[in-house]
Amino acid sequence: MAVGFTNSTCCDGTAEWCDTCGGRTGPLIGTAGCRGSFWADDVARKVGVAHNWPEYSGKALTIAIRKVLDLTRDARARDGLARYCWKSAGERWRELQAGAPVNGRGR
Repeated sequence: MAVGFTNSTCCDGTAEWCDTCGGRTGPLIGTAGCRGSFWADDVARKVGVAHNWPEYSGKALTIAIRKVLDLTRDARARDGLARYCWKSAGERWRELQAGAPVNGRGR
């Protein structure tokens, strides 16, 4: 389960996406998060980490959705996974700004 989800099965695992337990798409949260981390690393390699990670709108929103588009056909699940992808990218971005190596390699 992703951070923020409870262990309850409020939807009995039948919903494609559930804001409480993740629903059937919940197990894909890890994949979305991993894709977000790689996204941040790619951007850092190209432009550095001097600026803040963008808000979840405009181009960042479009990219996040594109990153998870193949994971589900359900619009609500896709939006949840895209938001998690973006959130993970932002967390990774802050790690990179603090000096973490890009993709495990020194800068």
